[in-house]
Amino acid sequence: MKKIISTITCLTLFSSISFAAIPEQSFIVGDDAYSNEYLSTNEGIGALSNLIDAFGNDVVGDVFFKLDIDTIYDVENGKEVSKDILPQITYYDANGNKSIYEKDDGNKITDGFYIEDIK
Repeated sequence: MKKIISTITCLTLFSSISFAAIPEQSFIVGDDAYSNEYLSTNEGIGALSNLIDAFGNDVVGDVFFKLDIDTIYDVENGKEVSKDILPQITYYDANGNKSIYEKDDGNKITDGFYIEDIK
């Protein structure tokens, strides 16, 4: 009986899934999102450059700011947009760690390690 309880406990711990949307206070550019903290680091300067380029290349309609859990704004016009317009997102946290989120501001798919474009 003790072995069964231990097994169930281990399975529960290792099979738990984190359900969370893209973190608040994030800029979303195309299919990438960046925390404010990441954009202020040396590593985030390239991402900040992409954000600035988006403004210069009329791609601003694809730049959003996630204010809080339920509010996403189009940076160009300041209007609130539906989370349903977001593609699958690669998110960069304050330390540059990557996580992937389902489209429509959905659940986290991966955290840190994932396979990219295998051909």
